[in-house]
Amino acid sequence: MISELELNSVKREFNNVADGVRYLLLNNKRARNEDRWLQLVYVRAVQGIDIRIPFENWEQMVDLESIRRTRQKIQEEALKLIMNPRTPEYIKENMTKLLPSPEVLRKRKVREEAIREFIKYWKPLGED
Repeated sequence: MISELELNSVKREFNNVADGVRYLLLNNKRARNEDRWLQLVYVRAVQGIDIRIPFENWEQMVDLESIRRTRQKIQEEALKLIMNPRTPEYIKENMTKLLPSPEVLRKRKVREEAIREFIKYWKPLGED
């Protein structure tokens, strides 16, 4: 069961991010057309973080979401191998090194459940 506190935290985060992205999409044509530009402008303008990376360099960087998704996929595969009784112990030992701490796993699971619960009821602006 998701705590009200965790659900409210996810609601605030989604609404804050949605408000910032919506503002940028309304006011910045380039942000509507280029995800990387939207990300850079969001971090600078909405979050107020002074990133001093020229956009040309930002454009050349690997997509940050790809890094997160790849980490997630690697950890999911490692967990499957660890849970498989047919996996040799020496492989399990190496796979364990790829996993986050139990505390981080617990926090991710709670957050994932809270997001799933929130998404059931969340409607973007204009949808009633």
